[in-house]
Amino acid sequence: MAASGRAGDALEGEGMTRADDTPFAQRLRCVMGINRITMQRLGFLCGVTPQAVLKWTQGKAMPSSSACIKICKAGGCSMEWLFFPKFLDLESTDEAPQGRHAKYWAREVIAELRECGDLPARQSS
Repeated sequence: MAASGRAGDALEGEGMTRADDTPFAQRLRCVMGINRITMQRLGFLCGVTPQAVLKWTQGKAMPSSSACIKICKAGGCSMEWLFFPKFLDLESTDEAPQGRHAKYWAREVIAELRECGDLPARQSS
């Protein structure tokens, strides 16, 4: 995330989750809150009305694919993080690619950890 806080921390904060939420709606509100993006501003960036953004944040509607790309750019997050609530399980290799594809998976894991601030940036020698 491009924001100062971690997305997971924000989701655990008070008022960020609701009983009838979708994971997408929760994460969209998180992105908007961390980056201080108003519904009006996000609507302008995505080419929709603030009412449409309100429906997204309530889990009553989903944005188009082009709007999702704009949300990710504005919020500094990946599409995977926005849509897939399942966090990466580093303890299990059941879902990890095997063989030659494993190194690409590992690179993605490292990049994700650095992006979240859980792993320091690579230091130059």
